[in-house]
Amino acid sequence: MTGTRIDKWLWAARFFKTREQASKACDMNRITSNNISAKPSREVRTGDKLYIKNEAGEFEIEVLALSQQRGSAAVAQTLYRETEESKELRRKAAEERKLLGPIAYTSPQSAPTNATAASSTAFAANIKTMSCRTGLLRGGRSLRDACTGRANYLHSAPIPSIARTTRSNYKSRSDRRIGVPTNRSSFVG
Repeated sequence: MTGTRIDKWLWAARFFKTREQASKACDMNRITSNNISAKPSREVRTGDKLYIKNEAGEFEIEVLALSQQRGSAAVAQTLYRETEESKELRRKAAEERKLLGPIAYTSPQSAPTNATAASSTAFAANIKTMSCRTGLLRGGRSLRDACTGRANYLHSAPIPSIARTTRSNYKSRSDRRIGVPTNRSSFVG
């Protein structure tokens, strides 16, 4: 065997869980072969230098053997040799992630848990409570309208310089406070 497709070899060497993931990594320029960006159909030969960037880290390796079949992890490790510099860089990156704790890495594909859903619901409830206390939601305005500054068309207050503001124009004291007239004829056009 003189060469193997790079996506098959990456899958066989267990750098990616599926061949499709290996192919996408090649398309996204995360794989280089001998300092040239590799397409999924590129041939890999023994002695090639590969630079691989995946979820586990960045690897700089030399291809020792070819395979088109996925085997055990022990067999996969015999297909390549990682450079000492690459091992050292990955070790340092792991130490930095460990020092930073959970802030260092958050999975982009993780689904929300019950705890995160509950906290976001509680956050929205707190905003609504605070805005009710500060008067942002007077006159039947929704939270979205209050936050964006838009007025609900049923409860929009007239601009004071345009409307006559006498007590007889309002239904109740609360309407007077938010500026809702009883009839539309009180507007000066």
